[in-house]
Amino acid sequence: TTPVRTLPAGIQSGQPLTALAPMQDVTDLPFMRVMAHYGAPDYFFTEFFRVHAQSRPEKHIVRSIVENKTGRPVFAQLIGEEISHMVRTVKELLKYPIAGIDLNMGCPAPKIYKKNVGGGLLRDPAKIDELIGALRDAVPGLFTVKMRIGFDSTENYERVLDTLHMTDKWIAELWNFVQSDPRYKGRTSIVITVDHGRGNSPKDWSDHGEDVPEAQYIWMAFISPQIALRGEWKDTETIYQNQIAATLCKFIGLDYSEQNREAGKPIAWLFTK
Repeated sequence: TTPVRTLPAGIQSGQPLTALAPMQDVTDLPFMRVMAHYGAPDYFFTEFFRVHAQSRPEKHIVRSIVENKTGRPVFAQLIGEEISHMVRTVKELLKYPIAGIDLNMGCPAPKIYKKNVGGGLLRDPAKIDELIGALRDAVPGLFTVKMRIGFDSTENYERVLDTLHMTDKWIAELWNFVQSDPRYKGRTSIVITVDHGRGNSPKDWSDHGEDVPEAQYIWMAFISPQIALRGEWKDTETIYQNQIAATLCKFIGLDYSEQNREAGKPIAWLFTK
């Protein structure tokens, strides 16, 4: 399946979007069917998939995705705190026709929060930062979070919100500055990337190099008035890190090969699509 980056339109044009909030052992497939019969919400969320070392996506919850004939998008919700297993479960769920992944960070039941999952995570902003970063990297499409304003106080609320939106906020600040200055507006291209990969799982992220599996893979994002492409690229040729400098030079009308004959060529897709 191909992950989506944007949700389809709501059922009622111009009206606030609605969603069926998940409730464990209640909002299963039969419940979704009844809801759809009497008036479907815009989006469905599954009961939470419990994630731990021995877990596999529960079959009865998977049914609410693969046998869902309501015609409305379905998000798969996860609950857990072991990063490697959360990422593993995301990859398993991406095989199904889901609208996105939702992280349960709000369940207040004592048997849940005592395991430091659900609402229990709200006591540990550092853990939230680590977990959400890993899930954001693992989810190629829509990623949402169900949360409360705090565990037993609102002390960590602002910090958690900052964690959720930190990278987006930095990019927005840079873009807003560029658009506010006539020297740069309409003339500036932004390339966002990393200096090296760190493997394909959270346990690899403390290191990199030839001995780390799949550490050769990185990602790039481009924002430019010269680029017509939008969203996630698909079916492209392989792009390499040694093409970045040449691409930046091409944006400003220079030929990087004049300075470095061994460098990669500009990324052709950016200038031909």
